[in-house]
Amino acid sequence: MNIHLLRTSAVLCFLALLIGCATPLKVSAPEWKLQLNGIEQMAVTHADMQTGTFTEVTRESYQGVLLASLAAGIDGSEADDYTAWQSGYEITLTSSTGYAVTIDTRDYSPDDLVLVYREDASVTPLYLAGTKLPQDLIIRDVVSVEVSMPSAAGDPQVILEVHPGTEEPTYLTIDMLEPFSVEGRGAYTTSAGTYNEAYYHGIDILELVWSFGYGEGDTLTAVASDGFEMRYSVSEFMEDQEGTWILAYLEDGNLLAEGIGPFRVIKIGDPVPNIPGSRSARMVAALKLP
Repeated sequence: MNIHLLRTSAVLCFLALLIGCATPLKVSAPEWKLQLNGIEQMAVTHADMQTGTFTEVTRESYQGVLLASLAAGIDGSEADDYTAWQSGYEITLTSSTGYAVTIDTRDYSPDDLVLVYREDASVTPLYLAGTKLPQDLIIRDVVSVEVSMPSAAGDPQVILEVHPGTEEPTYLTIDMLEPFSVEGRGAYTTSAGTYNEAYYHGIDILELVWSFGYGEGDTLTAVASDGFEMRYSVSEFMEDQEGTWILAYLEDGNLLAEGIGPFRVIKIGDPVPNIPGSRSARMVAALKLP
């Protein structure tokens, strides 16, 4: 073979290799989903951030949305209504690693804090920014934002978390649960024989279960804030003629004490039902349905 042809072929191959290496690699933008939890719940993506639903801001080298605007979507406010923010509540931001920071909205004006999603014209994992933000509140790769609303009396808002099957959990405030509200006297007796009776206000468990489409033959699991679980059968609530099973959150007109609430399973009626203390699940924070 002609030596010149060999050299020409080698040069062409080398040039082709250089051209191939010079072609920039396609790097996909980071994909993320932000979970917002409060009185309302929603999940938003980068595309949702640019629909005009939330207040966008551009500052220096980054672009994002006001944290107050995101919070307004889940704190019960109308869009761009920052009255609740200015009145004060806590917001907890959690990263993909589980690291979390909590801020008090009273420490910041609505336009102080930005959840950044674009930096130097490139989409970036979410991070919190603000000129008044101290170092210990800086958090990156944010995956969830949760608001904790105070009640009118200044006590923590009572919220029940319901897990209907495989669906996303539903968070219900006392106002949302009002249609299932009942009250009356109930009692339980501890294993040591101590009798405890009080006037309870709470939620009719059977009516709540029916509202989610469940009925006889199904089970309900009460989950305590410390992780303890107690299972009940729906038929147990249906067949009991001696009273009404409820999730109580008030005892003698007061919110259940720490270590007892936010909810307690109890039975109310006239005459006063007396159930074993072992069936009166306390510290209930969530319900799981099959």
